[in-house]
Amino acid sequence: MDTTSKSSSDRGSPLPRERIETLIESAARYFRNCAGGTEEGVDVDELIADMATALSTLQRAQQEARAWQPIETAKRDGTRIILGRKQAMSGAMIAVSGHWNSGGAYHMPHWSTASILPEPTHWMPLPDPPQETP
Repeated sequence: MDTTSKSSSDRGSPLPRERIETLIESAARYFRNCAGGTEEGVDVDELIADMATALSTLQRAQQEARAWQPIETAKRDGTRIILGRKQAMSGAMIAVSGHWNSGGAYHMPHWSTASILPEPTHWMPLPDPPQETP
């Protein structure tokens, strides 16, 4: 088993549903082979069902973390994020990357972007960078 490569969870990317199902099936085979289908006080099928629920819950939480969130919940530590605001006329979301600028001697604290964006109303984390190909 190659332990040097990063897993999807190390990169912060949600695991695809097919991968979750494969992992659960592999765990089920392992537990059934090792325990003969039972272990003292443990229902293997119930354990596997609980694992499936836990993995699905984690995947949903990862996906929700990558959705638009209210600007009030954004990090204000200089981390680059995607800032957005809906256009009044079309309702389309304008999105730019930016970060919180805590100000200083000459500026008030503000959201700093490379383009003009009225005060943002929403944010989301930047996506993972593209994977390098060999």
